[in-house]
Amino acid sequence: MASSDWDGKISNFKVSEQAFPELYKELSQMHHKERCDRLRCLAMLGMYALRCGAMATVQYTSPILEEQVEEKMNNLDKARNGLKGKLLQSV
Repeated sequence: MASSDWDGKISNFKVSEQAFPELYKELSQMHHKERCDRLRCLAMLGMYALRCGAMATVQYTSPILEEQVEEKMNNLDKARNGLKGKLLQSV
């Protein structure tokens, strides 16, 4: 429930290292005042992106995910080529 007398402060804010490893790493290397400024900037960027619909157009994939997708694509290519070979041999 929103309160009309909010003073703009957030206490006990925690960034999970497991849920947001990149954000955690970046913020852990900053002084606490810089960290607060960075979070404010990121929040504003997120709000602007939501208003403009930019979140739907931005695509980000992690290197690990890219490797997994590439590996699956390679496996699919191998399986497809194997099936093609078997079909051609049977004709």
